[in-house]
Amino acid sequence: MNILFFGPNGSGKGTQGSIVKDKYQTPHIESGAIFRENISNGTELGAQAKAYIDKGDLVPDDITIPMILDRLQRDDCKGGWLLDGFPRNKNQAIKLDEALKAANNFDIYDPETGDMIMLCREDRLGFFTKILRFTEYKRFTPFDIRITTPDGRQIVRVTRGSAFLRSSVKVFDEAGARLGGFEQKLLSIGGKFEVMDEHGRALCMLVGKWTSWDFRFETGGRELAHVSKKWAGIGKELFTSADNYVLQIADEVPVDSKLRQLILAAVICIDMVLKE
Repeated sequence: MNILFFGPNGSGKGTQGSIVKDKYQTPHIESGAIFRENISNGTELGAQAKAYIDKGDLVPDDITIPMILDRLQRDDCKGGWLLDGFPRNKNQAIKLDEALKAANNFDIYDPETGDMIMLCREDRLGFFTKILRFTEYKRFTPFDIRITTPDGRQIVRVTRGSAFLRSSVKVFDEAGARLGGFEQKLLSIGGKFEVMDEHGRALCMLVGKWTSWDFRFETGGRELAHVSKKWAGIGKELFTSADNYVLQIADEVPVDSKLRQLILAAVICIDMVLKE
């Protein structure tokens, strides 16, 4: 759970933040405290910030933003955070939004009950990889994504090294055993890739189109699953981040099957494999 607190000075942001922090055990991140920490630790950014603070000037965005984003990368923020006093302007809001979108982070809900049933997190995203995620080289970047239960038990892990001519993704189960994967030639035309088992046998094909963000998992003319940004009936999983995605899996796919895990893995990185 990520929370932003807004309000003028003296409105009680700090007081309310302390209450929320204690109730949900969420780190309370306040820009002033971040400045003091960096200055105390003698960081380069801290020294730059101190020069402005000593003059009574506002610390500029090119110093404030990296400090805040660096703080959000720490382990205690994996389960969520509370930001107090940031972002303060449009530029900071845009940079925060971009940083959150760089990683493949989703909360996964059961649409029928509204309960959160899984988390998708890419916790160890390197600085240069994050930068490349906002360029035309996004599809070449490596990733290591974990889907877990809300209490942290791994369900699926999805990995890929740096890709050039072919995107080859590996999928592992909760114990680290290979489930299978999927591949697409990066220079091929069309929105599709094969989903394969651990022996390289094709199980189904993901096909679709970006214009409507509508994709299907098919085999032998049968639709096994469907994922879109539109509600089309009762979904099996609802992914939420900056956008919402609904995944529907056919009843013929058993709940405990490897194929269901592979479909789940494929959905979370469609735009890392296919060209948007």
